Amino acid sequence: MPGSAAVNPAWEDARALRASVAPAAAAAAAWRELMSAMAFDEIDVTTQRAMPTIYRNLREQPGLPEQDRMRGAFKHSWSRSAELLRGVRPVLAALGERGVGYRVVDGAAVQAISGGLGARALGGVDVLVADADLAEAQGAMATAGLHATGAPVCSRHGRAASRAPILFEAPALTVALHLAPAGHALTATILAAPGRAARLAETPLLVPPAELLVLRAAWRGRHADRVERLQGVVDAALLAPHVDPHRLVAGARRTGTLGALLWADSALRAAGAPTLGIDVPLDARVEAVAADGVRAGQRLAAPLTGAPGRIRSRRRGGEALAGVRAQFPGPTCPYETWLRLGQLGATERLAVRARGGFLSPPEGTWALGTSVKPFAGDAAPGLVASPVADLTLDWRFRVALPGPQSLLRVAVDSPVLDRQDSFVFRNGEPVGRVVAGDRATRSWEFHDVAAAQEFSLRPVWPACEHCYESLSDLRVTIGG
Repeated sequence: MPGSAAVNPAWEDARALRASVAPAAAAAAAWRELMSAMAFDEIDVTTQRAMPTIYRNLREQPGLPEQDRMRGAFKHSWSRSAELLRGVRPVLAALGERGVGYRVVDGAAVQAISGGLGARALGGVDVLVADADLAEAQGAMATAGLHATGAPVCSRHGRAASRAPILFEAPALTVALHLAPAGHALTATILAAPGRAARLAETPLLVPPAELLVLRAAWRGRHADRVERLQGVVDAALLAPHVDPHRLVAGARRTGTLGALLWADSALRAAGAPTLGIDVPLDARVEAVAADGVRAGQRLAAPLTGAPGRIRSRRRGGEALAGVRAQFPGPTCPYETWLRLGQLGATERLAVRARGGFLSPPEGTWALGTSVKPFAGDAAPGLVASPVADLTLDWRFRVALPGPQSLLRVAVDSPVLDRQDSFVFRNGEPVGRVVAGDRATRSWEFHDVAAAQEFSLRPVWPACEHCYESLSDLRVTIGG
């Protein structure tokens, strides 16, 4: 049986999606195909997140591979969802007492409308409030005993701020507070629409109409990494039986999300799943494609025009690119292209397949268990780190292990991580997110890895000189 490294991520995602949302026979065939290509322990984070939905879709199918472990994933999701919903009751009560017009969105809302507790992975409860209600919402969190572990998004980023929630923590509870800035059509519509009273695990929730939740799932999924893309399509499938197609299309046209809706419907069709039943006139489809083209052009032009965008907000202008050309320890053209394109994931994965990463192979071999600060000048055999990390906001290092490893443990630490969230990538694929103040999110285990590994830590989008701190003192520990 080939290991996960031999399985194309897109191939795995397609089977995981089909197992999640296709009719029973096709879903079971997709699951068997996936399990014939890799061991259950080898599935990546995208499939892991979909596992509760896969089990819900396949629980009536006997004799499937790893059925007991699928059931275990579902039970864990059910228990975690119930625990979060019990814990969030004081938070919702405090928001109501302060007159904050909130809506519960994303995972908890999807489960409430679809009637499937545990059928959707839930890491926390997502709450949407207007940007103007931020102070009152923060006060409600404090009243309920939660404290912020993720810094508020820099106000200089404008509309982009709507995608980056502020995280609040308490024992056994995480609440992600999403802000709806003025002028953002979809989030403004969600807050303006009459809320629907729902109950889940005996917890009263105020959720948006199902149609707006589908549009939010499609919008978020289309503009995110592969984990969120698959989750967005799965959420749309869970909500599909509860939507009115006419209201769905009307809402998409009103909020400028028709392109995202068409993308989600097409993804369901490609997976052999029941679609959203929408009928969109040709002129509206052309309009949506044109609007997508304009937005793509604006993103690509941002470094040249100075318009707000990913590259501009991550401070990779001429100074950063000149530093790469002068100092980067590896072929500069692929890395510079990746920076210019806004850290396009496909470009990074191509570099990993072609050369093992952007950085040149290090000299020597890494001694397992070693701990160094690679961006503060510490040298170690078998490791090379980017000397332009502060310019590119990409803390990247490559390690040459003493041969393939059945188990590899990687940990990072820095006082900055008590205040700032960071995304973590391994060989171009997302590993997870370091949550500010949560030390449990600073270490990972990888199974059956090759000798060459390249890691990258990056501030959570968006970031600029006003809302990030340098990770130059980052300590890295790698052991078996």
